[in-house]
Amino acid sequence: MAHHTIEIEVKPEDFDEFGKIRADRVFQFFQDASESHVNALGIGPDDLIKRDYIWVLTKMRVRYTGEMKAGEEYICTTFPAYQKRATFKRDYYINYAKDGADPEKAVVIGASQWCILNYKTRKLEKTDIVIDTPEDEIEMIEGVFPKIRGENPQHVMNHSVNARDLDYNDHCNNTRFIALSEEATGKNVKEGLYVNFANETRFGETFNIYTEEHDDGTYVEGRRDDDTIVYQLIIS
Repeated sequence: MAHHTIEIEVKPEDFDEFGKIRADRVFQFFQDASESHVNALGIGPDDLIKRDYIWVLTKMRVRYTGEMKAGEEYICTTFPAYQKRATFKRDYYINYAKDGADPEKAVVIGASQWCILNYKTRKLEKTDIVIDTPEDEIEMIEGVFPKIRGENPQHVMNHSVNARDLDYNDHCNNTRFIALSEEATGKNVKEGLYVNFANETRFGETFNIYTEEHDDGTYVEGRRDDDTIVYQLIIS
């Protein structure tokens, strides 16, 4: 059960005007694979909430290593890379279904960091949950998650969290931050994406979006009126 593969439905509208798979859809595929895996292991969202716990995604990296095309069939594979106390690193790769789950032929790869929070206290907690990692200990994107921050980003737009933004925890879905960032910058992801999710946002809350150019891509951050960071990302 260390590796878990699902079929993913890729539609024509999942591609941008240049024929590139949309990054928010890739995020959704990765999240769907993660949820499917933990459900199979008996530690999915519905299982954890009975113990007052929830899974929280804190960081995600995506790198395009090939091209996805409309009309093709795809699969997404995920596996735990390592676990440190209450923090879990989970990796991903997407293949053409005809190629099978072969990381060497992946067209998109990713890495993520998850933690377990107490739903009532909203605090990080160590639990008895242990997920087996592959014996070969492969990491699709190696190394630690880098820190990202802006120097003097400029305000571009704001967004009020509405009903269509919400996930099953009634917070703004992580995929929405990606789509909103592309809207704010007018840029689509071409090579990759790195996101740091810092704080939750709920229905009716408003956050401001700021951007600036960095050497490694376009920096974007979401920030509340009190300057609390909601998320930070780099689009390249």
